[in-house]
Amino acid sequence: MAVAALFTVLGRILLFLAAAQLPPLALALAEADAATARGFAVGIVCAVFVGVMLVLIGQGDAGRLGRREAPLLAVAGWTLAAVFAAIPLSLSGAVPDLSGSLLEAMSGVTATGLSVIPSIDAAPRGIVLWRALLQWSGGLATIVFVAMLVPRIAEAAPLDPVRSRVGRVARSATLIYALLTLA
Repeated sequence: MAVAALFTVLGRILLFLAAAQLPPLALALAEADAATARGFAVGIVCAVFVGVMLVLIGQGDAGRLGRREAPLLAVAGWTLAAVFAAIPLSLSGAVPDLSGSLLEAMSGVTATGLSVIPSIDAAPRGIVLWRALLQWSGGLATIVFVAMLVPRIAEAAPLDPVRSRVGRVARSATLIYALLTLA
């Protein structure tokens, strides 16, 4: 099992998640919403710290992810993303409890759309933007994951999105997804 490569990918997921929190943080700062801004600041710091640690741990081995690691990557990636995405939801007070924050975040990263926020209209705009970004990136991650797994189910070839067709599919899906979002 390519554990080091798995850590590297999980670290990159967290670094992406930290970068995705920057627009909601900017919005919260622009609206002088201190609680929401604090939640995003803590979320960014935590995600960057753990993400960098995971990337550094995985740096020593240039192994490639194979079929055996794909389900583990999916479960660990979505779980880790949800835990770190829940930080701003919980600290801002937009979601009343930790379990609700985790449910809201998991709903976003899996693109299921379920919400436990009592009133979206009354929620801070930074949190509403964060929910939208989570659902957008969760939908894209689902498309990329399916594109990565489906052609490989019957094959024993390693899953290497950089050097294979999966990388092209991921880039194409991202472009199409972004264009549809802009439209």
